[in-house]
Amino acid sequence: MLKSSSSKVTSYFIHVMEHHKDKNFILASYHQDSHWLLLVICIRSKSVCILDPLPSNRNIGLIKGSVNLAFRFVPTSAWVKSINWKPCKCPIQPGGHECGYYVMRYMYDIVTKYSSVDNLDGAFESDSPCSIDDINELREHWLKFFFPSAYNFYFIDKKYFVLMIVLSWACFDDIIVLKYENFKCYCILMIVFALCLI
Repeated sequence: MLKSSSSKVTSYFIHVMEHHKDKNFILASYHQDSHWLLLVICIRSKSVCILDPLPSNRNIGLIKGSVNLAFRFVPTSAWVKSINWKPCKCPIQPGGHECGYYVMRYMYDIVTKYSSVDNLDGAFESDSPCSIDDINELREHWLKFFFPSAYNFYFIDKKYFVLMIVLSWACFDDIIVLKYENFKCYCILMIVFALCLI
């Protein structure tokens, strides 16, 4: 999306930043080259924190340009000359495929623990990997949201319902816990059921 229409992405950032300029943080998950990371836009401090579960010398120039441009269009107390982009300490994923879980965990922690702080520097005290309990807690919250939503979407748009089931299967495919081992079987049955009714 960003490569093909950066102006639309910039316009979207302008809209979101104008609408939420009174908030401490705007959370923007970003997917690039098969990897998720989290950009935390701080309008008041005119900065962007980069929470990357697998830090590297990643080139995020395209998204950086869009966010920097959006900052220039959002009315603030002072004209923005430059935006401070800074990597922040955060838990590091142990393997090569857990980035989505980690980005969701960062978002959850920011909303539940750090929403009242002005600055995320030092908010995450360690770069140690998340525990399996942290990941399972996230899964349980996600499931509580997903199943009522899936039921409602089934009756609104059956194709969207199938997409949600497929995405949920993919979400649980990376790290299987015994508690959820029958989840894939359930997803397969739901896909077959939904396809029969389309």
